[in-house]
Amino acid sequence: MALAAALVLVVLIAGGAVAGWYLGKVEDDRMRQMKPYLPDKQLERAQDLVSALNSRDPRKLQLLRNTSAAPDAPDNLQLDRLIEAAFPLPDCRYALDSVRDRGEQGTMDISWVSSDTRTYRYDMLITETCPGRAPLRRVIAVIAVPYMGGYWTDASLLIER
Repeated sequence: MALAAALVLVVLIAGGAVAGWYLGKVEDDRMRQMKPYLPDKQLERAQDLVSALNSRDPRKLQLLRNTSAAPDAPDNLQLDRLIEAAFPLPDCRYALDSVRDRGEQGTMDISWVSSDTRTYRYDMLITETCPGRAPLRRVIAVIAVPYMGGYWTDASLLIER
């Protein structure tokens, strides 16, 4: 009787281990299968980002921050400096012209997110208008990273021109 109980226990433990491995693998596979970052969502996010850039307040940009650290932690300060570099010139404003989807970009090191994380890119095609000057076309790339539920979330900016 004791031998039968021990055998049942071993079978249950082995079955639980196999089930745990399988469920973990399924979850890993789901994380690899990101949901598409659709053009209408990119446009909506780009409009919000351009508005926030025009405000000249780095905290208004909805980019992924290190929330486990103090607000002035070095990685959050680094993100703030990056955002400030993307602000329009003094007395100038941005207007969003369009968005260009660039798709997945492979891995990138975004220090406040993690090293070597998958990335997705879309470009904001912007016109910068300043009093007394000809309009200037600019491109600011938005880098998104995987987030909860298989969705992409914007994490960084790249200033091209």
